[in-house]
Amino acid sequence: MKPQEVLHGHDLKRTACREGILSVMLESGHALSENEIKHELQGSFDRTTFYRSFKTLLDKSIIHKIVVDNQVVKYAL
Repeated sequence: MKPQEVLHGHDLKRTACREGILSVMLESGHALSENEIKHELQGSFDRTTFYRSFKTLLDKSIIHKIVVDNQVVKYAL
C-alpha cells in the first residue's frame, strides 16, 4: 500500500509531511518511536508541521500508539 492510498482512504489531503511519515512507517514494517520517524525525515519539515501532521494521523486512527515495557512509546499503522 502507498501513502497516497492510505490518505485517500481516510479522506485526508495529501501533504508531503503526511506522506513522508507514512512512507517511513510503511517501509520499516515495525513500530517506530516518534524520534525514529523524525530522524528518518531529518530536516525535511519544521517541528510544527511534523507534529500537526503526526497528530492528524493519530486522530484519524491511521497510526496508533503502542507502549513497550511500560516505558517506550512507539507508533504503528
